[in-house]
Amino acid sequence: FYTGYMFITRFLYHLVDLSETASLLLGVSKPWKISFKLLHLPGPLTDELRKMPYFRQLAPAMQRRFESRVARSMTKLKILGKQDLAVTEEMRMKVCAGLIKLTFGYRKYIIDGFKEVWLYPGPYQSPITRQWHKGETQSRGIVIFSWPDLAAGFDNPTDNLHLGLHEWSHALWLALHKNKEVDNRLQINHAAWDNLLANTENIRRWEKAGYLRPYAFTNNMELFACAIESFFETPAQMAEKHPEMYAALVWILNQDFPHLQLKTPAFWAGVHLKPY
Repeated sequence: FYTGYMFITRFLYHLVDLSETASLLLGVSKPWKISFKLLHLPGPLTDELRKMPYFRQLAPAMQRRFESRVARSMTKLKILGKQDLAVTEEMRMKVCAGLIKLTFGYRKYIIDGFKEVWLYPGPYQSPITRQWHKGETQSRGIVIFSWPDLAAGFDNPTDNLHLGLHEWSHALWLALHKNKEVDNRLQINHAAWDNLLANTENIRRWEKAGYLRPYAFTNNMELFACAIESFFETPAQMAEKHPEMYAALVWILNQDFPHLQLKTPAFWAGVHLKPY
């Protein structure tokens, strides 16, 4: 019964995705409240977007969707510079590109309750922990980045370090567990990750394997964020070393690198990615 239910759910998701893609390509709005009219970034920002390996490997229709979502999120997020940091349009675009990369498999791609971002000119002392941080996600709805460290995440796409993905992953998980409105795919499928963590032997095995950095095992929320960084940056290694972790994240994020050919229900992910 469960397998049949998930198949029907996934099929309906695909119909919605096809409808959204058609609307983006045609540049028209849906006949209900949510508008999917195609938005464009200014030429220089599009050029920066095309430097990102993730963006380049998307199919043309998906590139249009990605650019449109980045442009729309730039109008929705309040991005503030701290300590006299002047926030440029390129900085705003990269903040939003990290978010959209994480949520690209969802229809609801802006995280409810997390629409304010602070950018610092370097590592900063947190007003909450009094410790020095490169990034932070506060439950009151603020996501904070050290700008140089955020930018560095885009420079090396295979080092399993991406501050944007890391902090937005915290925001996504906090939204889910604080009963904020999240995409149905996450709401339904997050049990795939919870079931893995319920078996503490999995966590001990992952820590012993050394694929994820030690910081991942600070707590379950850090484990989720670090795993997502590695999922996007070295998916083949994750699928080889921890196929159950990879399959769970595909299922939750609705994104997959199909060249890995995993024999799991995650094969039906809506966003198919090519190797970088």
